[in-house]
Amino acid sequence: PECTVDVEIECVTADGVPCEQIPPTDGQCSEGLNPLTDLKFQYKFCACEESDNSQEDDGTFKCIDESGIDKCEAANQVNIECVGSDNENYFNGQVPNNDFFSVNAMVNGVLPETITCLISVTEGDQVFACQEVEFDTSGKIDLVLTDKFGSIGLTSCTDDEGNTKDCYEDITYTYVLENVGDIYMDITKVLRTDNEGKTQN
Repeated sequence: PECTVDVEIECVTADGVPCEQIPPTDGQCSEGLNPLTDLKFQYKFCACEESDNSQEDDGTFKCIDESGIDKCEAANQVNIECVGSDNENYFNGQVPNNDFFSVNAMVNGVLPETITCLISVTEGDQVFACQEVEFDTSGKIDLVLTDKFGSIGLTSCTDDEGNTKDCYEDITYTYVLENVGDIYMDITKVLRTDNEGKTQN
């Protein structure tokens, strides 16, 4: 005998929009019109040579792999400090691998011309510099969602008029399982595998 189950899956955004109707996002964050106020990044280790962004061609983007680069590759968590060309600190904290952090214009209302982020790892009493990246945040130079500056990738941006563009959308899955066979059963666990091959309960 075999168990036969009919499965119905519903996917909607936080606003109730069906997932198949989510409009594509225009990824251009800087169009030379409005200064930027907030940028959100995802830390995912990679060497400078794996960078892929819209600022490489004009020389605005700079990336240096420091002597401790191998330490960061093996670490589950790193230190990230981001300082603007105005010498203000825009982020300073610990970020787990694959996690997110944001730089916010809390001082002058808008982000500075450029931001430099230093990535390091702490082992005991020692701090090892891993990577230093610099990129333009003025809103006058191309800045596009999914731009990858060394180990940090851009996932969201907001300008001074409150316009936000985001790579990610909060969604809710609802699963309805119906036993359409002749055998009684109890469903004890449901596993879902996403596009990146990660399995979740």
